[in-house]
Amino acid sequence: MIQADAKLELVEFLLSSVDASVCAQRGLEWLGSNASVGKALLATAAGDPDRLWGIAALGISPARTGEFVLDLEDRREALVAVAWSGKPSHFRPGRKQPETPLEGVPFHAVPLRPDPALPPLGVLLLEGEQSDLDQDV
Repeated sequence: MIQADAKLELVEFLLSSVDASVCAQRGLEWLGSNASVGKALLATAAGDPDRLWGIAALGISPARTGEFVLDLEDRREALVAVAWSGKPSHFRPGRKQPETPLEGVPFHAVPLRPDPALPPLGVLLLEGEQSDLDQDV
């Protein structure tokens, strides 16, 4: 369980910052330090409502992060389907695992979609062995 003071420190930073990519990067670094996440990637619809672009990552090169893109119109693609569903999903290595910069590790895909009437805002990919997502994450 993550300590309340660590959560408060992150919230204070996020509230005081105006740059979305800086907030995203700091949030992923916080997950790495506080939730034992080794690899993560955040893709958002920043500037392009039809696609989700990698804007921040942990344990992944900036070049691979920036190359990651999901076309929100391709709802047959597993990660796009998760983004539209509004429900997290867990992917294990194998033929059915979507290709990502996380390079074949098991991971969770967490959609960022606060309003089901609107398109997804993004998707968070987090390395994780367990099929259940940590509640603190």
